[in-house]
Amino acid sequence: MSDKISVAAQISLEYWVGQDVAGVVYENMPVDPVYTNELALAIRSDDGDGDPRRPVTLGRPQVHLAGTSRALEELGRYLIGLARLQTLDPDVHDHFEDVQNEDGGTVHLVIRLVKPPG
Repeated sequence: MSDKISVAAQISLEYWVGQDVAGVVYENMPVDPVYTNELALAIRSDDGDGDPRRPVTLGRPQVHLAGTSRALEELGRYLIGLARLQTLDPDVHDHFEDVQNEDGGTVHLVIRLVKPPG
């Protein structure tokens, strides 16, 4: 195994900012990532052979996320922005409908910010 290194990175997080009104409207949200059409998802069985025809009900499922460098970087920037979002919204989530399905077509990807318990 290689040596572990740490590299500092500076990123810009972009947000839509408005006036959150509890129970009425929530306007604070990270700006959507670009290149989501260059991301791909697949769900496979975790039995080791990776056969896409094998039912996912055998063993636990694997979720494969693949993408171009720029798509993964934009998604990562978006996820950090979402994690740091200041909002009153109790159900922060976003929809991306152009993510590729490795088995053909597209996937409707929903990303949700879950509040920690307590």
